[in-house]
Amino acid sequence: MNEHHDSDWDDRIRGALDAEADAVARRHGDRLAEARRAALAERTASSAPSRWTVMLPIAASVAVVALTAALLMPGGATPEPMPMTDDLDLLASETFDLATDEPAFYAWLADQELDEGPERSG
Repeated sequence: MNEHHDSDWDDRIRGALDAEADAVARRHGDRLAEARRAALAERTASSAPSRWTVMLPIAASVAVVALTAALLMPGGATPEPMPMTDDLDLLASETFDLATDEPAFYAWLADQELDEGPERSG
């Protein structure tokens, strides 16, 4: 008889817990469904395309095409070569090469004791 009483008690406890679980699921399920409906309503209200949503990709595409065209077009004037002056002619001439023309000067320069101290202005 004790076993029958224990199973009856277990069934009542199980039934009470199941009923409470169903009530909790209904309460939270209703709240979740309401929150979902509100979120979907807000999304549809704000999902109308704005002017920026449409114009920004178009403007970016036009800018990329314009930049590409500007970079790929043959350029205007090429830089002019450096003008030849008397100084450049002198530096480029063979007579400027002192090492082959005046080896005695370099020998004399190597023999000099040059003051390595700092320069002073007076």
